[in-house]
Amino acid sequence: MMIIKSVKLENWAKTQKRVTIGRIRKEFNVSEEVAQDYYDYLKNTGIIGRMGMVKSEKD
Repeated sequence: MMIIKSVKLENWAKTQKRVTIGRIRKEFNVSEEVAQDYYDYLKNTGIIGRMGMVKSEKD
C-alpha cells in the first residue's frame, strides 16, 4: 500500500475528534478500499484508537 499524502492525512486526522472511513472518503475523495487503507495506516501509526477516536498528544 502506498500512501502519497501521509503527512497531509496525519495532520488532517489530528484535527478531528473521530476518524471514519466515510470521512476519509469525503475529505480525500478516494474509494472505499483506499479509505480503508488510510484508516488502517492511521490505526497502525497510533494516531487513532478504538472506534476511530483520535488520540491526543498527551496520551
